[in-house]
This record gives sequence, C-alpha cells and structure tokens, in this order.
Amino acid sequence: MKKTLLALLCVGFVASASAQVIISQDFQDYQNFEWVTVPDDAAAEDWINYDADALADANARPQDWFVTDDFRYVIEEYDTDTNFMMASSSWLEGFLEGNRNYLILPELDIDADNIVISWTSSTRQAPRYADGYSLVVSPDAEVADPTTAFTDFLFRASQMVSIDGDGSSLDYNDFTWNPTPGDGFGGTGYLHADNFTDLDYLILDDIYIGKLEPHVMSLAAYEGETIRIAFLHDSDDDNLIGVDDILVEYSSTGLNQYSFEQLLDFYPNPASDVLNLSFSNLVKDQAVVNIYNAMGTLVMTQQFAGNELTTVQNINVNNLAAGFYSIQVSLDNKANVGSSFIKN
Repeated sequence: MKKTLLALLCVGFVASASAQVIISQDFQDYQNFEWVTVPDDAAAEDWINYDADALADANARPQDWFVTDDFRYVIEEYDTDTNFMMASSSWLEGFLEGNRNYLILPELDIDADNIVISWTSSTRQAPRYADGYSLVVSPDAEVADPTTAFTDFLFRASQMVSIDGDGSSLDYNDFTWNPTPGDGFGGTGYLHADNFTDLDYLILDDIYIGKLEPHVMSLAAYEGETIRIAFLHDSDDDNLIGVDDILVEYSSTGLNQYSFEQLLDFYPNPASDVLNLSFSNLVKDQAVVNIYNAMGTLVMTQQFAGNELTTVQNINVNNLAAGFYSIQVSLDNKANVGSSFIKN
C-alpha cells in the first residue's frame, strides 16, 4: 500500500468513525518505524522483532525481520514511490534448519466481534525454495517467551521442504510441502497465489517471483480478551518471505468490502473431478454456490452451512463438459462474489 493510498484511507475513516482503525502499518515511513528486540522489555504499545534462533544468515542479511523493497522490483521497474515491506530470511549459514523469527504486533483489546486483521504477503520465489510463515496468537498477550506463548495458529502458509521432480518446474506437485497444501487452516498450509496459479500475484522469470497477495481473518474468537498477534517466519532453508499492509480494524461494512480471494479459496484450477472450496472464518452462516457454463446457463447449485463452513468442501464436477465455467457465491445473504475455472 502506497503512502498516498494510506492517507486517503485514513481520511475516510476520520469522516466515518475515528475508532475504526486499531493498527495500521505499511512500512512506508520505515525510518520512523520502531520496535524492541527483547520481548521482556516491551510495553503494551510496542512492536517486537524477535530472532528466536540466533543463527547467522547465509547472505549477511539481518537475522530478524528487516525492511526491504518489494520483491517485484527484482523484475519490474521501480515506482516513483517505492513500496517497502518487512522481510525475513530462512537461508542460514551452513544451510541450517531452525529459522524462527517473530514480528509481534502491539497488544490488542478485542472488545467486539467485528474486529479483523488483514495483511499482504509474498514469497521471494516459487515453487522452488518458496517460504512459508504462520500467523499466530498469544491468547493472554504473554510475550516473555514467544516460542511458548504463541499457541494458536490463525493461518499457515506452506514452505517447500524438498524437490521431488524437476527443480525448475512451476508445478507445486514436483515438490514436498509442509504443512500439506490446503487453505491454510486445520493443519494445512496455503500455497501463495492459489497454488501458484493466480498470475495477479506472480511474475514469471525462470521461476515465479511472488507479488504481495491480500489476506484477511476475523478475530471474533478472541472477543473479550487481550491478545498479541505475530507473523512467525518458520521456514527452513528456503529464501525470503515478505509481509506488508498490516491492518487491524473494526469491520463496519461487512463482507461486501472483501474480494472473492479473501472470502474463499477453490482449487484445483483447472479441475477434472472435484472442486475443493474453503471459506474464510469471516463467513458465519451459509454459502450458496452457483456454477454457470460459458453460455450463462446455471448447471449446478450447492449450499453449505454451519460446521461445513469450517472444513474443506468438495463439489463433484466430473459430469460437467470440458470448458470454461463461472462460479458465483452468495455468502451469509450479505455478499456475492465470483470467479471462474476451467473443467478439463
């Protein structure tokens, strides 16, 4: 998020409700962005940048989180207003494992059920040596020992752990991942840009270069509690992960403010037999999924509700003819979002 965009965003919030934004950090004014490195020294309002492993980087980069420019500038020309973000390296001296870096937000009083956290993230390269990370919570805001305090996993992105096929392949199936690829919930790990298929968040070089991709999570489960949230870089021997545009706010406009990608994920695309759907924890009540063929004819409808929204759901598309399809989803009778897929 550029500085000008943030200024416009803040003007809008002042006009509507001054308490909408709780934390907003886009790292553009990084010269004045301060943190503490010793968790015990942190006050409630402090950011904490903690290097839990104390292992040296293989390329003389900082051992903790550090400010850098956007990964897309590896390929793209620099903007007039360069975008900066926080990054962390997992490529350690001697190819050691054990990288664990915490970027910890100030304390958050979750005093309502409509507080959400949103952010953008990108891996420096993919699929080979793609970094993962975890969004974790200390439910009592304890930070003295982050390695034991942050017990809850809100979201996980998978890391590459081995090359099983062609190392130059752009197909994630030629690599082993941890956690197992999925939607980032329930013990699975999200693969950047929807399994490296969404070219809005990738640049093709000899491999993919990651571009910042948006994510959003509800914090309603912590209503009435004071918590700390951390971005934990827990990849081993890959390269770099980047995080930007961290925003904690009261969500005043409901689901309509979020994109398809922020509210649900579906894969694979193209699909042959089954289309898997996973819903954001922002979706509370029900989802109605309508699938249309290239002529605009409704060919399938499926509904999900209650506990079905918390697990990956499958839609059998085996009987659909090969071709292009659109998917339109109504969520909680409040938002309608759409995307498309190809049936093999």
